[in-house]
Amino acid sequence: MSQRVAILMTRMRTDEKRIVAAIEARGAAVELVPDHALVFDPHTDAYGQFDAILDRSLHLSRSRYVTTLFQAAGIPTVNTPAVINLCSNKLRQTAVLNEAAVPVPAVRIAFSPKAAVEAMEQIGYPVVLKPIIGTGGQLVSLIEDRDAAEAVLEHKATLGSAHHEVFYIEEYIPKPGRDLRATVVGGQVLAVEARSGGGWRIGSNRHLKVEPIEASTAIYDVAMRASRAIAGYVGGVLAVDILEHPQRGPLVGEVNYAVEFRETEEATGADIAGAIADYVLSAARRGAHLAGASAP
Repeated sequence: MSQRVAILMTRMRTDEKRIVAAIEARGAAVELVPDHALVFDPHTDAYGQFDAILDRSLHLSRSRYVTTLFQAAGIPTVNTPAVINLCSNKLRQTAVLNEAAVPVPAVRIAFSPKAAVEAMEQIGYPVVLKPIIGTGGQLVSLIEDRDAAEAVLEHKATLGSAHHEVFYIEEYIPKPGRDLRATVVGGQVLAVEARSGGGWRIGSNRHLKVEPIEASTAIYDVAMRASRAIAGYVGGVLAVDILEHPQRGPLVGEVNYAVEFRETEEATGADIAGAIADYVLSAARRGAHLAGASAP
């Protein structure tokens, strides 16, 4: 009997079409699960329906909670809820990367607007202010002086959300006209690209040009170390954003769980869709083995 893979998705983009084709080419069946239409009964749904779930939702909350429900039903998910939660929570991610001694920019965490200003001045302007929860560079601010800091912090205080009561302040790293991104699947670095033309923020929806590069050993090393810190040696499907510091070398700016790869494949020739298909089917086999081992 062929393996059955469900893909949780918001809409069918080129990336999702490539993954479906790659999974089907390997003899597995694919069912698309639109995230906006899913009604989940934790007592009856998911058990025995699928061998693995691939999360391609564009909504963080849906990714987090749907994978949690499927995992509770004993079905392997890619990525796992733990990986999604680490990637989407800047504070937790920073703690894990620091514990693993992965090089990152200087960071301060503050819990009031006054303390946040003091933290920014400890690091030195300019600094980057990020929300604790979020992905894709949303609500990220470059703050160049105290006046700008006080204005932005006033806006955050007015918003009133619990997410705006914790202030994540990061050292700004001047970039040599580009950002780097390493795509890591199953613990293997498949491609490293340079992204340019997108201003000061990292984010695949903001860059204008993607080019392959011959990455140094240090860049590969920092990408692998970040991946292992977030997803362990078995790995997941991750994109590691890397900043190039002129003295300290490559620093990990962020590890992302939502990997968009069409432009990466076009630029580098890497078969990322195929690697994702192989990884998901491998997760399905591991899950079947564990279920068999735990059966009475």
